[in-house]
Amino acid sequence: DNEKVSVPYIQRVLKTGVIINVSGLLLCVLGLLGITGTLLAKLLTQSMGVMRQQGAIVAAPVQPIDLFVVQAASNILLSLVISLIVSLWLTTQYRSKLGKNNSTKK
Repeated sequence: DNEKVSVPYIQRVLKTGVIINVSGLLLCVLGLLGITGTLLAKLLTQSMGVMRQQGAIVAAPVQPIDLFVVQAASNILLSLVISLIVSLWLTTQYRSKLGKNNSTKK
């Protein structure tokens, strides 16, 4: 039951994990930039305080849910960074142990 996992397989899995993390980071940053740009445009086009249109009071275009969307995107970004750090740490740990095993076999 203690089957050894091949070195190329572990390297391929770690490399795939890093590629997925970097791709997710790039997509999340692009999405966060789009969300932030939209919110900035809303803020710049609204007047200060409560707006009035034809005598009726209208709520400001930027809603609290917009801030929750930014917070959610920031949380996703943080989780991807942590995942990337763990993947790279595992890669260095694996390489250092692989190097120790190769030096003891010689």
